[in-house]
Amino acid sequence: MSFTNPPRLSLVALTWGFALLGSAISARTAGAAVAVIVNACDEEAVIITDPVWGSPQTCRVIPNRTAALFLPQAVSARVTVGAAAALVTLRPWEIHTVRRNHGELQVETASPSQTQPPLWLAPAVLAQRPRQVIIPVAVYVDDAQPAQSSVWEPRLRSQLAAVSEVLTATCGVKLQVTSAGTWQSPPDAATPRDAREADFRAKTASDSAWVIVGFSSRLQMPLAAAMQHAPRNPLASHILVPDIHSGLTPQEQWWLLLHEFAHWLGAFDLTAGESVMNPAVKPGEYAAKAAAPPWDAANLLILNLTADELRYRGSRTPEAFSSGTRDYLMSLYRRAGAPGRRNDDAFRLIKFFLRPAPPDGRFLAIFEDGTTAGGEEVSGWGPGGGSPQLGGKAFFDPANPVLWVRQRQDAVESPTGPGIEFFGGDRLPGRVLGIRPAGMLGERWVPTCLEVMPRTGLGSPHSATGPGVFVIAARPRRIVLRPLDVAYQPGTVFSDDGRRIPFRALQWNAEGIRVLTDQGVLSFDLQSLAEIHMPRADIWDVLLEQWAALTPSGDDELIQLELADGTSATTSRGFFTALGQGDRPDQWFHIIRPVWSPHPLWVPYGAIRAWRFFSPRRVPLTLLPAVEYEEQPVLGGFWGPGIDRNLAGGPLAVGDRLFGWGLSLTAPARIAFPLPPATAAFQSWVGLDRIAGDGGSARAGAAVARAPPSGTTSSGTISSGTTPFATTPAGVTPAGTASAHTAERPLFRSDLLIASRTAVATGRLELDGAAGSRLVLFTEDAEAERPLAADAWNVRDCVDWGQPLLALDPPWIERELRQRWASVISAWDGWQVAGDRGDPSWKLETYADGEDARDPRFGWVTVLSDRPLVLSRRQPIPADAAELQVRARAAAPSPPVDIRLEADDEVLAEAQLPGRGRRESPPPITAALTSLRGRTVNLRITVRSPTAGARVEWLAITITTERKAEAATGSAESNRP
Repeated sequence: MSFTNPPRLSLVALTWGFALLGSAISARTAGAAVAVIVNACDEEAVIITDPVWGSPQTCRVIPNRTAALFLPQAVSARVTVGAAAALVTLRPWEIHTVRRNHGELQVETASPSQTQPPLWLAPAVLAQRPRQVIIPVAVYVDDAQPAQSSVWEPRLRSQLAAVSEVLTATCGVKLQVTSAGTWQSPPDAATPRDAREADFRAKTASDSAWVIVGFSSRLQMPLAAAMQHAPRNPLASHILVPDIHSGLTPQEQWWLLLHEFAHWLGAFDLTAGESVMNPAVKPGEYAAKAAAPPWDAANLLILNLTADELRYRGSRTPEAFSSGTRDYLMSLYRRAGAPGRRNDDAFRLIKFFLRPAPPDGRFLAIFEDGTTAGGEEVSGWGPGGGSPQLGGKAFFDPANPVLWVRQRQDAVESPTGPGIEFFGGDRLPGRVLGIRPAGMLGERWVPTCLEVMPRTGLGSPHSATGPGVFVIAARPRRIVLRPLDVAYQPGTVFSDDGRRIPFRALQWNAEGIRVLTDQGVLSFDLQSLAEIHMPRADIWDVLLEQWAALTPSGDDELIQLELADGTSATTSRGFFTALGQGDRPDQWFHIIRPVWSPHPLWVPYGAIRAWRFFSPRRVPLTLLPAVEYEEQPVLGGFWGPGIDRNLAGGPLAVGDRLFGWGLSLTAPARIAFPLPPATAAFQSWVGLDRIAGDGGSARAGAAVARAPPSGTTSSGTISSGTTPFATTPAGVTPAGTASAHTAERPLFRSDLLIASRTAVATGRLELDGAAGSRLVLFTEDAEAERPLAADAWNVRDCVDWGQPLLALDPPWIERELRQRWASVISAWDGWQVAGDRGDPSWKLETYADGEDARDPRFGWVTVLSDRPLVLSRRQPIPADAAELQVRARAAAPSPPVDIRLEADDEVLAEAQLPGRGRRESPPPITAALTSLRGRTVNLRITVRSPTAGARVEWLAITITTERKAEAATGSAESNRP
């Protein structure tokens, strides 16, 4: 049965409208701040203020009622009740109670909060009469609505207009219906109300409306039952109410809508007193008396607090509220929820607004779903990363893996002074002591290395060689011997006497380097150099080569450790073990092997400040060097980007959300990163950094652009806002420098970001994987649309991109890693591996050998199939050549492995590889070369096993030469082929 009565509805709306005009609150534009007047007398109270906005303000409050008086600041006022009068000072955001005490008129002032004013406004804003704030509303009815849209739509628009009149007079909020529609609600009459509300939220949406109001003809309940609703949160996206029926009059529906919109503005339910927020209060008696709807003092303040957030800051969610507003609201909720007058709804709102405190303890962990864990110690570290957990949460839970862990101690230093910066983001602060030419190191062949004394000792405490470590010389991006105030300049040597020498090629020797320049070959000893900047490398080639070594299959977790001194080292779970003695953390170590070190590093546990976890399929964007950066300085000069730190050098955080990596930009600015030639996706969080506090406003966005064509000027390459081991931004260019911006495909543009309250998720943004593409992240200032309460210009516009990730195509990753397996084994340098590089007949696996806890080892084995593995090379045989020696062994568990050495198809030697056994070095497989001296031959090494799955560890392949001085003894020295 349908119940529609437009004439009666109009009469109801008019009655309440006239009541407003002659009631305690005049229908006018609400103000910047509100003083609440409570009339506890039995006669009308009249309040007349000193001139405000050019004229005195008058407020009439009927007995035992509450009213709001809008003021820009504290003002003097005269309060009159009957023949009694008093002069008072009215202050915004305070409750002023007028009462008689033995015939004398008194005005008692109470501040519900000891906090600062909820919203600080510029004098220019306060000097003008404030404006209304318009809330776009969408109206929906369900498919059970019996009336035509020409009937129900005007009726419901009128209802909301009547609600809007009250809200406009009460707090300056005006509702404006922008659209109308229908949805299909569950037909089963037994469907619970909360299920209907969830269904309504899932089935309706609007691009323009801030709130969607649904009227259901299947919700057949009287007003008393409708008031017993589920908990309501401020600024919720949907409101669902019953449509009018035989048990719910238009007047009651109107009252219910007013009650729901008050909840939308943050009000809480009462259990006593005359107020719209008391579900027991009925609307009929107020309509009959032409009286305004009653409000209690606390909720009247709350409505206006939220209205000011909407009006002056454009807040769309409670998380975006200023800290002052949040604190003031919390004070009001606490007063209502205090012991002795416990209000469950207010207590619920306390928990809603309560900022989640970070977990206690020395360590803090952030997981993929955004949850956190804390504790005094991480437990479960062990071989291969073990099964670490913090606060009972496992780090390597496939359903919710850890993203990063950090200690709450002093911040990580920005690395300055001597040290090494690597392609891929690792850093090693320390002094370069010398150069170790390529050759045997123990039982293995290692390429040319730099010997470095790190700032934090990383050598084994059981080593007899001292605290220095070796760094493979081919890995650094930049080597700083004596720091200069220069950015990274690819292919450049800086000498100690101030010269800058570009070069085409570089060669290491025992004393220093030889470089090929336009003027010829130049030689430098190490002591004459200040910095060496290696030629630019394709970052994706570099990363894929590193990942092929750390996780050949792409399945293993990668771990980046960051130390207090600025050291950063990337390893994998396969190249990680934890050792400790008892309960003394100063004797604990995390033993890792990054790709740039030929041996394990012993990292003191107490020196580690952070661990980051990722995989080749989910890559932190900050591993990539930026290839373009621009900003337009407004105030404060040129900032440059912050990489893994905010613009002040502190941790990245938006509101209550912390980030383990990311970048920070001022506004406006743009930064670009190279994308891989494969299908990928991007996702991130974005928001104003915590240092912005309640200030700042900006937008952020992302786009895909093609790289500038050859010969076009771009802004250069940067690595961070503070260049490691230097003092200036690296390669950044202020606005005005030529930069080739080709056509860009937009991916994402945020709503206006206001204050550091909420981090916005970009969601998964699909990238096209075109060769040469770049991911562009940009920020825009909001000068033209800046909220009235926000900072001017770009003050505090510090935009963080938190935990930005590139999701790479798994098949592409697997294929690229396979193609690089052969380059991982240094013993194979110079040898060709037979077969298809993209689909080899063998596999590469990592191993960790913890047999000797004092000397754990990490390395690689090749896993054979049923086909042989063949190495070959064209090799001139020296005149003093003695033997071809192959040091390799079968790594348990492995079936027997046969090896054959050949020259020009002639078998030189055949043998079975030794097993690993204990730690002793395996005897080499040898083949005499004396008969081949002076010839250039085709050498070939073949290994095979009758059973698939044989595992071979390769240590060295060398040609020995007879030493003339030791010919009689048969001693030999080793040289690489």
